[in-house]
Amino acid sequence: MFKKIVANLIILLITGYLFADYEIDVGSLIVNIQSKKEQRLPGAQVQVKYIGSSKTRTQMTGPYGKTTFRNLKPGYYIVYVRMDKFLDSQNIVYISAAKTSRVLFVLELLPKEFEYYP
Repeated sequence: MFKKIVANLIILLITGYLFADYEIDVGSLIVNIQSKKEQRLPGAQVQVKYIGSSKTRTQMTGPYGKTTFRNLKPGYYIVYVRMDKFLDSQNIVYISAAKTSRVLFVLELLPKEFEYYP
């Protein structure tokens, strides 16, 4: 019985250490999107791509023109932003372990001659 208790305690300590270590080894990114008139833009598509791999994650901005990517491996990412009637935009961002990086995109309206109406 005593051996089982000790074994379970060791397992709990090891798994707790692994999960604690995992939390420290990742970062997060907050992306804010607005127009040149400083209006927040909900519904924009935001994609992050880890440089050096083909892994991407895509999310849409919420009602306040903001989205958060969590559990990102530290390193450089390309952030792509796309929204109807606005020019696409991109930027390179560095994500640090156990920190939150922030980036603001100010989108310009698409010129009338380039608008496409299906």
